[in-house]
Amino acid sequence: MKMAIIGASSHLGSELVRAASSEEVTAFAHGDCDVTDVKSLEAALIPQRFDVVINLASYNRVDDSEANPAPAMAVNAEGARNVASVAARIGAPVCHVSTDYVFGADAGRNAPYAEDDEPGPINAYGRSKLEGERLVRRANPDHLIVRTSGLFGAAKRQGTTFPEVMLAKAAAGEPIRVVDDQTVTPTYVPELAEKMIEILRSGATGIVHLSNSGSCTWYEFACEIFRQAGLSPDLAPISSEEFGAAARRPAYSVMTSKRLPELGIEPMRPWQDCVRAWLEKNAGSTSAT
Repeated sequence: MKMAIIGASSHLGSELVRAASSEEVTAFAHGDCDVTDVKSLEAALIPQRFDVVINLASYNRVDDSEANPAPAMAVNAEGARNVASVAARIGAPVCHVSTDYVFGADAGRNAPYAEDDEPGPINAYGRSKLEGERLVRRANPDHLIVRTSGLFGAAKRQGTTFPEVMLAKAAAGEPIRVVDDQTVTPTYVPELAEKMIEILRSGATGIVHLSNSGSCTWYEFACEIFRQAGLSPDLAPISSEEFGAAARRPAYSVMTSKRLPELGIEPMRPWQDCVRAWLEKNAGSTSAT
């Protein structure tokens, strides 16, 4: 396939470029292609006539979006529509990445969300991502929407995710307080990228949930990181209210997939196995080792 990856400088983008090494990939970093500018997208995508366009561009500042939702809507909704629309004009399917934050409104939920469950975001960021899904479906009938959650473990040069933050705090001897009332599924970015390429090669369309197996609270995630790393820092659980984030997070946003078995694609590994894989891969390069 001749692939365009928009947002290729992101955590997931760099891993997608690696996972698609056998394809013909053109990687557009955030500065190379502006999803809020249709002319920028036309200049990037129309001359090369790609077989598939993958949109990773996202405004992920969840707390900032609560006070000022305009940037999130511009990138996550209107920008997503722009990419899907230009892709449709060149006859290419679009792959759009969304989030577990499109869920969370049904308080008391404790069963994983499947692709056909009704979304219900509880913050401005989640609303912008859900609107992006709607606009993508409208703009390009040939679409694949991948919902994922709790990304961790990209190449270190791409910045920090939750494990890096935890190990850095432990190395600094800081007290670590992590919320214990938000249940998610951590998702290992290298494996997510490989599965996304596998799904794209299958020709799947519609919505697919893609995250590692199992679930945990963020506090339990931290406990597992330190257990596998052989560390015993000053770690304690706190509530979301005590943490005091500006935007509400879903108390439960674990996802499952009905689509993967239909496509003949194996589910992703348990998240604990991926913590081990990440620690082994980064042995000697993390802040706590």
